[in-house]
Amino acid sequence: MKYQTSPADILDDDLLYILKKMNAIAKTYIVGGHLRNLFYHYKETDVDFITLLSLTDLKSLFPKTTFTDRGLEFGVCRAIYKNRQFDFSFCVDEEEFDKKLYKRDYTVNSLYSDGVNIFYPGNSKQHLEQKILIPCYSLEEHFIQSQTTLLRTYRLISEFGFTCNDEVIPFLISHKDELVNVDLTIRTNEFHRIVKGSFAFHSFFYLWTVYFPNTTNDFLFEHKDTSIPTIGDNIKARLVYLDSLSETSYALKILKIFNLDEIILIDFDEHRLQLTNEQNIPKEQFSFYLLIKRYQTKDNPIELAKFLKTLKKIIMKKLTIFLLFFLLKTSAFAQDFDKIIEEGDVFYNDGK
Repeated sequence: MKYQTSPADILDDDLLYILKKMNAIAKTYIVGGHLRNLFYHYKETDVDFITLLSLTDLKSLFPKTTFTDRGLEFGVCRAIYKNRQFDFSFCVDEEEFDKKLYKRDYTVNSLYSDGVNIFYPGNSKQHLEQKILIPCYSLEEHFIQSQTTLLRTYRLISEFGFTCNDEVIPFLISHKDELVNVDLTIRTNEFHRIVKGSFAFHSFFYLWTVYFPNTTNDFLFEHKDTSIPTIGDNIKARLVYLDSLSETSYALKILKIFNLDEIILIDFDEHRLQLTNEQNIPKEQFSFYLLIKRYQTKDNPIELAKFLKTLKKIIMKKLTIFLLFFLLKTSAFAQDFDKIIEEGDVFYNDGK
């Protein structure tokens, strides 16, 4: 079925041009996550194409096409166009094309477009609207092809707040011990994306349900639908903040699930203690706790200014001014500068 929105309404000009150029030679679609993300007005991601163009055709269209021997085994390559990176899966015939097109992991990832229409197989549009993960076909079969299916499931939950249907939970439970067998780099990157997701609590709730079935976590259950936007790229600070919202620390157990507790070193007890004693934050950890304070205050400029003022005994005047201007420059509340000066008194007019 066609999706009611025209590709011209959501795909940028470069993608429309590429699709038109490629389809003039052989059938080509944009598939998967990029269309899903555009559906939710989510930030842009990597763009994946499947095509009946040969590798030779692709190289003629995109001189900056690269590939590896292993990539060629799976029929995939990468190309650069206008400083953007695109991934192509080239197929030898219609049968292979259809197999790659329809054998997606979840229906929410099954949208595709030829640049003229957007299609959503089955009930994928309804599932996108309901934010529910439903397998396109056997998850077991998909898992054999890609063991990252486990990690991707938790990541999708975290990024979009998806719930899982009755087929997904048994799959996650039956393969829970295999998560740590995924390549360390992939596992670490996926964990970072899970922590950064706005619905990280939702993903943590599912992880807790799968790995600690005999222990309830009332906090994660109560907050599983809570959305918390990410501020900055510091994963440790975000994880410390998310953990601090619960009376009982839980984040270390989440780290251990991924076998990352000895790689991503965080002393949650120490940070919890420090958060109750803000006036004695060590200077070398100031930027770390300032980021946590930004989470706590939801980037409220007045509250942040007051926080800066409480630290004036341990932070030099020039450093405070530098950090303030950096904060103003990199955040959306620069317009509140006068209020910050008035309420925060961060310039220490008393001369101290």
